[in-house]
Amino acid sequence: MARAVEAAHPDRLDEQAALLAHHYEAAGEALEAARWHRRAAEWQFRSELPGGVNHWERVYELAKSGAATPEATELLIAACGMLVVTERDLAAWSADGRLVVVEDVIEGLENAPRGLIGLLAGENRGKRMIRVGPDPRS
Repeated sequence: MARAVEAAHPDRLDEQAALLAHHYEAAGEALEAARWHRRAAEWQFRSELPGGVNHWERVYELAKSGAATPEATELLIAACGMLVVTERDLAAWSADGRLVVVEDVIEGLENAPRGLIGLLAGENRGKRMIRVGPDPRS
């Protein structure tokens, strides 16, 4: 399945990296899944930090689960480095305003399908939400 996705979307592999990682992981190809989780993490860090962190955690778990090859070791070190920096700095960046969560709000339940299609197509930046009523923060 993963190879079919790669062939169908060769120009959008960064956007498809999470899906590819999922399929390689389901197929039991841990190292290949770790490679794709890394690519997904690097791509998601540009717009959605928590999603990127989740992928780095999968890179770590998958890289340590298999044989200790040079590539697995490199993936493990990369994941450790990203997770340490992320954990240590996120709270500080948020507190002092260097990290700002971008909210991508789609208004109305009737627009939810369009919002989901856009999300899957990579159109959003930040956290995409569907607002179905008044904002309780207002």
